[in-house]
Amino acid sequence: MNKRKVKSVLVSFGIMATLGLAPINSDGQSILLNYPQAEAAVNFEPSGYWNGDANYPRVFYRDGGKCSWYIDLSSLYIQNRADGGVSVNLYITYTVDNQFEKNAFYNIHITRNNSGYHIYQGGKGLREITGFGYEQPAYNAGLFLINYLGL
Repeated sequence: MNKRKVKSVLVSFGIMATLGLAPINSDGQSILLNYPQAEAAVNFEPSGYWNGDANYPRVFYRDGGKCSWYIDLSSLYIQNRADGGVSVNLYITYTVDNQFEKNAFYNIHITRNNSGYHIYQGGKGLREITGFGYEQPAYNAGLFLINYLGL
């Protein structure tokens, strides 16, 4: 490959990355597996509800739905709300084969500025979370709460 062709490929790749468009390989998978999303999607819809109960929207699942994470909306407590942001406490219920497994307590803080929504998880200090790895259920809960709380 000559230098001109390499430069063209790199420029195209950079433009796609800047726009948040991840190039895909021949198997249809993203080449930029760890590229951060530019803005949180605000139209997050739960993929279902625990036993059809609207108080438990499913925010994440794996293994074809065998393992699922649900927000317990009955535990939702709004700590404070100001300037397009909100801090909430809630429980996320983790299930295996639709049977209760455990509750985990979360403090989620959502802010919005010119670059979009930012989702933080807190305790003693806030730290911004992304949609990767073990943070995915809390991140998706934040996306759901953006719509649910009308932010």
